[in-house]
Amino acid sequence: MNAFKDYLITEYKDKAQGFVATEFKFTHSTNIKLDKTSNKHLKIDIIKVTLKLFDKDLNQLHTASISFENNVIPKNKAKQLINISPKELENKFGFAKHEICNEIYKELKEKLDEIQLKLDNLSQYSGIKSIIPNEFKGEIINVLDTQEEQKPKNSQKFEM
Repeated sequence: MNAFKDYLITEYKDKAQGFVATEFKFTHSTNIKLDKTSNKHLKIDIIKVTLKLFDKDLNQLHTASISFENNVIPKNKAKQLINISPKELENKFGFAKHEICNEIYKELKEKLDEIQLKLDNLSQYSGIKSIIPNEFKGEIINVLDTQEEQKPKNSQKFEM
């Protein structure tokens, strides 16, 4: 992943002279397109990489983004790359793809946990999900007497 990040930084470091820190953000989305030749729907997975370059005072110097559609850079974006080779960037992306997907997954999982916590708090506040479990809400619970359990139920009595 570091090789991919370093290679991408080399494209934009000329536009941000004196940068000290970088921030990468990865997002995933899916589009459906109709293929004109085969008249079939194609699923396109898009990974968008956003790069921010900062100076020593954390002022943002430059922001750039690049998208990978099914692991390939679109032709119009590939023509815009000046300092690096689009094919080499695609190769480095291929090696880093698993780590990038894991990072996106972790970020989405954190958002899901936050939303689930908010939903639980709201349901407790509104009374939908009470603190007292259902089995203790005014229902009768019969407790068996321990002495009755010790006597055999079908015992015969004999008189002498």
